[in-house]
Amino acid sequence: MTDRTERNAAIVRQLEIEANISAGAYLVEVEEFERLYRLERMQDIVFDLTEWMQEAGDMKRLADRGVRIEEEDAILRFVQARRSLTVQARDDMSISVDDNIMHPNTACPVLDKAFYEEILARVFAWADADDAGQPKRYFE
Repeated sequence: MTDRTERNAAIVRQLEIEANISAGAYLVEVEEFERLYRLERMQDIVFDLTEWMQEAGDMKRLADRGVRIEEEDAILRFVQARRSLTVQARDDMSISVDDNIMHPNTACPVLDKAFYEEILARVFAWADADDAGQPKRYFE
């Protein structure tokens, strides 16, 4: 009877090990899915940003300042002479504007007017600055 009990205990231990491995793999898959979902939501905001800029005429305002926009895989790169500013989606429900991390409304993370204006304020501040990061002086 002890051999049978030991065999059953070994089988139970093996099943527990396999269940833990399976559960761990499942949790990793769920975390990756959630990360990709958050990234996709933020990529939608970056895509919407370009549409809003076209509709509002902000692309023309930037072009008047010598800024061109390059788009690739939910990354916007604003280029002015030798300088560039990058707007990029992040997987933690935020947008990176160069080294600044900006968060949309957490209750409903979409591009709303306030978030759009906040991003564009940084972009225009960058477009109006010189190479040293100082605001340009138009009247000297």
